[in-house]
Amino acid sequence: MIRKLRDLAIMALLSVLALVAVELMVRWLAPQDKTTVHLGQGTLGKRDADTGHLLTPGVHTRTTTSEFTVEYQINEDGWRDAATYPPEPPPGR
Repeated sequence: MIRKLRDLAIMALLSVLALVAVELMVRWLAPQDKTTVHLGQGTLGKRDADTGHLLTPGVHTRTTTSEFTVEYQINEDGWRDAATYPPEPPPGR
C-alpha cells in the first residue's frame, strides 16, 4: 500500500513538473503581448464603492493583442454608446 502511494506521489509530481515545463516553453516561444493605447485622457475604468468599477466618461481606448484589436469609446454618460440620452423621457411619452 505504501509503495502504491509513493508511486502515485511520484507520478503526480512528474505530471506537475511536465505541465510547468510545457507552460514555460509556450510562454517563451509564443508570448501573448497586449498593448493598450489611451487615445484621450484617463483610463478606461475607475473604482466605485457600490459596483467595484465604472467606465470613465469620455474615454477612448484601443487594446491590441496578437489575436484582435478592439476600441472602447465611452460617452459622457459613462456607457459604451455613441449617443447620450436625456435622463427622463420627453413630456407626452
